[in-house]
Amino acid sequence: MAKCPDKPNCVSSLEVVSDDHYIEPLPSRELILQEVKKYIEDHDSWKILEEDENYIHATHTSSLFKFVDDIEFIVIEDKLHFRSASRKGYYDFGANRSRIEKIKKALAK
Repeated sequence: MAKCPDKPNCVSSLEVVSDDHYIEPLPSRELILQEVKKYIEDHDSWKILEEDENYIHATHTSSLFKFVDDIEFIVIEDKLHFRSASRKGYYDFGANRSRIEKIKKALAK
């Protein structure tokens, strides 16, 4: 996954912990990417672009302005890592962080 750009419209669990872009990864478990895939498939605004056994690249399209954000999930060393970034614009009003926190909450159930 790419590093976050120098704009406040991206979050990633692979950034330095002290960085504003950082978001905590989740402990991985068997079939967690299948749970992620199900979450994506259950939401019309999401689309999977690429996937393999350890990685999913999806997009989310906002309902109002049709902005497209890229979201990546990868399992590395027993952790599920995330990256969510806006394709356009400078500031996302916390949308990417909120999206990842919502997914983390859904996966914690």
